Amino acid sequence: MFSVWGFYLCAEVVAFTNPMPRIVSLDLCSDWLLAHHAPDSQSIVFSPMVRRYPLPVGAVQRMSHDGSLEQVLALKPDVVLVGEFNAFMLRKRLASLGVRVVITPLPQTLVDLESLDHVVQTVLEKSNAPNGISVSHTKLKQPHGRLLLIGPNGEGMGRKTFEDNLITRAGWVNYVESIGRVKLDLEAIAVNPPDALVLSVPRHAALANLFVQHPVLKHAIPPERWIQTDYWRWQCPGPWMHELIQQLQP
Repeated sequence: MFSVWGFYLCAEVVAFTNPMPRIVSLDLCSDWLLAHHAPDSQSIVFSPMVRRYPLPVGAVQRMSHDGSLEQVLALKPDVVLVGEFNAFMLRKRLASLGVRVVITPLPQTLVDLESLDHVVQTVLEKSNAPNGISVSHTKLKQPHGRLLLIGPNGEGMGRKTFEDNLITRAGWVNYVESIGRVKLDLEAIAVNPPDALVLSVPRHAALANLFVQHPVLKHAIPPERWIQTDYWRWQCPGPWMHELIQQLQP
């Protein structure tokens, strides 16, 4: 853990020794994107969220700030990276003080995901580097059957959601025919069960766990038809979605 004085000293040293842009993240998904793309030598400071949620496997640990305006300014960032729906007040104040703030839009499709990747590459001044993800150009497979994806609150992830893109790209038909997130009906699932099921959250997640532990669901969908994935890959959109699509294969 860095002391306050050590934190400010690090910022001063980095400012004089690293010619690459100094970047500060304000949210978890920005942390992950920078952790994935930035070289080890680049000055990156993560958001406070990184203390609560582990970085993707293999990512380099870096120091984090406490989310205060004072500490972010003390780091003298060249760029502040933040997601579309995060840190509204802080990013507005930083922008008013002349700090360059880059806002990354929340992807709605796999094409949007590639655009997000390009934004981060540009911030890192790696515009000539390959995107690192091309899932939208992956050849669509013949449907394996109908897949039910259960989200954080025990809801079904329906059509026109980002998750629906992943389901169809992996070669499934989305079991949920409604648009958006929907409340699932156990009786309807028992009468007309999907061909496979996957959770986008750990099994200990409260509401989702209550739903999937119900005997009706276990009887309707045998254990061998429950697809296992790395749960962390569902938390934030990013290049790791390519591996997630592979994991969704039957």
